[in-house]
Amino acid sequence: QTLLAHTRVAPEPLLTATALFLMIPLIPMAVGANVAPEDEARFALAAGVLFGVGVVTKVTFLPWGAVILLFHGRAHKLRFVLAFIAASAILLLPVVASVPRMADWFMSLLTHTGGYGHGPVGFVETRTLPANVRMLFDGEPVVFYLLAIYVVLLVLVSVVWKARRLPLIKLLAAGCISILLSLILAVKTPVPRYILPGVLSTVLPNAVLVACLFPAATSRRVRYAGATVSVLLVAAGLNFNMLRLSAWMVSTQAYRDGTNVLLKTVADMPGCVTAGMYRSSWPLYALSFGND
Repeated sequence: QTLLAHTRVAPEPLLTATALFLMIPLIPMAVGANVAPEDEARFALAAGVLFGVGVVTKVTFLPWGAVILLFHGRAHKLRFVLAFIAASAILLLPVVASVPRMADWFMSLLTHTGGYGHGPVGFVETRTLPANVRMLFDGEPVVFYLLAIYVVLLVLVSVVWKARRLPLIKLLAAGCISILLSLILAVKTPVPRYILPGVLSTVLPNAVLVACLFPAATSRRVRYAGATVSVLLVAAGLNFNMLRLSAWMVSTQAYRDGTNVLLKTVADMPGCVTAGMYRSSWPLYALSFGND
C-alpha cells in the first residue's frame, strides 16, 4: 500500500510522509536511550504536532496515537496530547464551519454496520465480517503476520526480559494497538489503503527488532547472517510487491482502455452534450458537481 498510495491523488502519500517524520522524535524512546527530561518534553511536543497533522489529513491515522506509550511519565504524555489538540485545532481553522458536519459523518461511520455510514444501526455486520477481514488480509497479508509476531514477542519479552527490555515492550505494545485499531477502523469498508497507517506503524518496531537481534557488538559471522536474512526478506518483499503492482498495472491499463473507448465514442458524436459523473460520499457534493 505504501507504493500504490502514491499512484493517485489521495491523502495517503501525506500520511506516509507524516508517519516517517513522526518516527524521528520517537526513536530515542524506542531504542531505550538515556534521554534528558527536557529533551523528551520537546520530543513529545513534536510527536503530538505531527500526530495532529496526520489525523487532520485523514482520520485513519488515529491508531498512531498508541505511540504515547513510549513517553515516560504523565507530564510527557500530557504534552503529547495537548500538542495534538493544539495542532489539530489550528489545522482545522480553514474548515471550522464544516466540523459539525464532519462530526456527524464520523458518527454515522461509527454507529452503522455498513460501509461509509450505510446500513442499519449497529457496530458491524457480523454476517459480512469474515469476508471483510479476508479482503483486508488479501490486500495486505504481511501486516497480519507482523501482528502475530509482535504479540508472540510481546509475551516472550514481557516474561523473560521485563525489566531490561521495557522500551521494547512499550514499542511492541504500541505496534500491536496501532495495527489492531487500523484493522477495526477499516473492517466495515475493507479497502486495503485504509490500513496504510497500520502498515507504516510496523517500520519502527521492525528496525528496533533487527537492531536487538543483530547488535553491532556481535561477531562478524552473526552480523553476516543477519545481513543475509535481511537481504532475503527484502527480496521476498520486493517479489510480493511486484506481483501486486503487476495486478494493479493490468487493472489500470484496462481502465485506461475503457476510457479511451469512451473518449472515442464521444468524439464520434459531435453536437452531443457530455454529462460527466463523479462519485461522492456526500449528496451535496454530488449535486454541486452536477450543477457545475
